[in-house]
Amino acid sequence: MSARGRNSGLRGPYGRAAACEVSDSAGEEGFAAVDALVALTLLAMTLALTIVAAQTAQKLAARALETRRADTLLRYVLSSGPHVMGSESGEVAGFHWTLTTAPSLIAAGASAPPLCTRIVSARAGGAGRLYQMATSEVCPPERPAAP
Repeated sequence: MSARGRNSGLRGPYGRAAACEVSDSAGEEGFAAVDALVALTLLAMTLALTIVAAQTAQKLAARALETRRADTLLRYVLSSGPHVMGSESGEVAGFHWTLTTAPSLIAAGASAPPLCTRIVSARAGGAGRLYQMATSEVCPPERPAAP
């Protein structure tokens, strides 16, 4: 009888020859390693995008705060700045501001008092962005001449 005779080989529960399944454990480990690398790549990409989004949000929040502070400063200077013709300037809280009062180019009626335009501008020290606000009001009296 040959080496592969009747008694050789594996037998299943019913006496038939059982199919031999060869498990390639090295191949399965390779797939596990690839799966782990894919998971790590996805995690790294997610983390990188999260960091970029956080930095962008921080920059936008700083710009929004600067805009809010500039708006508050401009409103304050317009309402409480000197009501005289000409220009005044100053520096406060990281902003350099200028308030200019000049006769308006819009002609008022014959009986109406003359209108003036008050323009205030502020330049942020760090970013250098320029913020402006303007209003019209009745012209203030002229400054008396210096003696």
